[in-house]
Amino acid sequence: MSELPTVADRNLLALPGQVTRTALILPSDLSEGDWQAVGNRLTQVASGVMWWLGDWWAFGKKKEYGERKAFAEQLEKQGGSTFQTCRDAGWVSRAIETSRRRDVLPWTFHREVAGLEPDQPDEALDWAEGQWPKVTVRDMRRYVRRAKAGTRFDEANFP
Repeated sequence: MSELPTVADRNLLALPGQVTRTALILPSDLSEGDWQAVGNRLTQVASGVMWWLGDWWAFGKKKEYGERKAFAEQLEKQGGSTFQTCRDAGWVSRAIETSRRRDVLPWTFHREVAGLEPDQPDEALDWAEGQWPKVTVRDMRRYVRRAKAGTRFDEANFP
């Protein structure tokens, strides 16, 4: 496979205006509707990036692609994600299979439950999804602490 194009080579997100690694320069005649559409696209991309990074890292582990750490350190020198970020994202992606991920919940919620026993993440994610959007990562951490201690989360005390 040839090298993939960079953001500088083309607008990979199909956004109006100019996209660089450090800027989004929108056209001055952008309508409010188009501005909202750009915001929707950007938030969708932002919410998927950690999953994509994790799935990419996990794929490299599964395929036994050798020096992943050295490659990640090289990416970091170029302004990319750190080795630790890649490793953490891969750990979450391996712990929470694609079919168990909740679209409505941020990646950080999934990271909080990734260390639970195999049957517990689904229960925790179901709980958080039912509380969305008033539930926070802090609430999820409390839920996880209680799950690890073997006690139920008291929903009566949920703020």
